[in-house]
Amino acid sequence: MLFGTADYLAGNALSYNQTNILKLVGFTPAVDTDDTYTIASVESAAGTTTTTTFVTQNVEIKKDFFAMQEILDYWGPLFIAQRLLQIGVPYMYVLYLEVPVLMTVAMAIGFS
Repeated sequence: MLFGTADYLAGNALSYNQTNILKLVGFTPAVDTDDTYTIASVESAAGTTTTTTFVTQNVEIKKDFFAMQEILDYWGPLFIAQRLLQIGVPYMYVLYLEVPVLMTVAMAIGFS
């Protein structure tokens, strides 16, 4: 039961954060929302009517490769450190998820 619970929780955590892990590793564009409010007032004999319209649009924010090259030119060590973290952190996350699973397997084998 302990092994199944740890494996289930690690699998759920990994599947839930799969898109975030892929965004950390790659240069995929990010999606942001752009909210727009429009307020219109109409006066008539019955009174003033105010209408508020709320519009949400998804905006794609692309990576700026020219700016990244400029950062690499001026601040090379900072860019390389950031890129190494960008590559290494997802693997560390997966490792931290799998260590409890391996610990429970070791405990099940050791104490059985």
